[in-house]
Amino acid sequence: MKYKKLIWFIVIFILGVLLFPIRKVYEDRIEYHAISYSVVTFHKEKTGTEIRIFSYLIYQNVKVDKRVLKVNGDLYYETEFHQGDNWNSCGPYHGKIKTHVKEFEIPINDDESNFEGDYEYQIMNDNVIKICPGDTTIYFVKNPITTDSFDSVLDGSLDVNSSFVVDLYEKVNPSHDVSIIKGLYEKEGTFSNEYILSVGIVNLIKEKFYRNEEYLREEDVSQMIHRILGFHTKFVHQDVLVFSLDSYSEGICGYNYLPESHKYQLLHGCGGNFYEFFRRKIVSAEKEGDFVYLKEKLIYFYNDWNEYASKVSVYNNYNREKLLDYIESDGSQNYKVSIENYMENASTFLYTFKKQNGEYILESLTREF
Repeated sequence: MKYKKLIWFIVIFILGVLLFPIRKVYEDRIEYHAISYSVVTFHKEKTGTEIRIFSYLIYQNVKVDKRVLKVNGDLYYETEFHQGDNWNSCGPYHGKIKTHVKEFEIPINDDESNFEGDYEYQIMNDNVIKICPGDTTIYFVKNPITTDSFDSVLDGSLDVNSSFVVDLYEKVNPSHDVSIIKGLYEKEGTFSNEYILSVGIVNLIKEKFYRNEEYLREEDVSQMIHRILGFHTKFVHQDVLVFSLDSYSEGICGYNYLPESHKYQLLHGCGGNFYEFFRRKIVSAEKEGDFVYLKEKLIYFYNDWNEYASKVSVYNNYNREKLLDYIESDGSQNYKVSIENYMENASTFLYTFKKQNGEYILESLTREF
């Protein structure tokens, strides 16, 4: 009798354990897959009866709390940012959703989604895809989960092409236009106000997917600046040119500052600097505790050209301290300057990042050579 009570207790307990994750499938929108199990065997001494029950299941779970589609082997997840009122068509299209899995499941095949609708899609760039159901534009981005977090990177030399290093570098280089990036190099130890605002605005656009957003809040721009350049950074809100690309590879001219509403308004229809250029390359990266050091090689060149001739002057830095090369060519030719040809005499700059409040801020940029 005691054995029967014990067995029934164990059976009820195990059924409760097994049913709990099944219930959680619907509560947490988690897909569970049983991947292994073990068996506990009881023997009844007198009758020799053997009772076999499952003792536990090991589950692999994947959260699927958003609409997902799979294209060219990659999963793209719906963003919270949508555009309405048919503001922009999706064409030209690059593909079409052909098959569907159940809601909250992960698509397995290309051109497959976990939501209804055989929508055509447009590939904006390698990270962004959009569809246009009705009068709404919905953006999907690649899975943002990465193993290259600050805490997971070990001390020592780092791969300069790793996502960790590239992300740090791109955060503090919001544009490739000399008109903006010169604010990093003009005066050692300080950054120009235009550069600081550009850092805040461009990173805000990339993080929030504010494509062609007409207005940005002053408060949001300030918070992003502090996250990347630290709370010690001083700046003044003002009109600013950006000359950069947003998350969808669309050009951003700049923003007019509206002090009465504490907002930035999108500025349309301006071009960048077509005469001055930087060529830069990260040559080494190292992590030591809460610090990350990126070493950069840089040259600057000025192209004085017209329809008849192109006159390119290559210098070791923006202040034109040392002329490295001078090239004259026919105006119809497009001479390409490569930093690889000037590495020995290029200027060397050291980026120092410091971990602060869970973020990695640019603490300083100093010239070494």
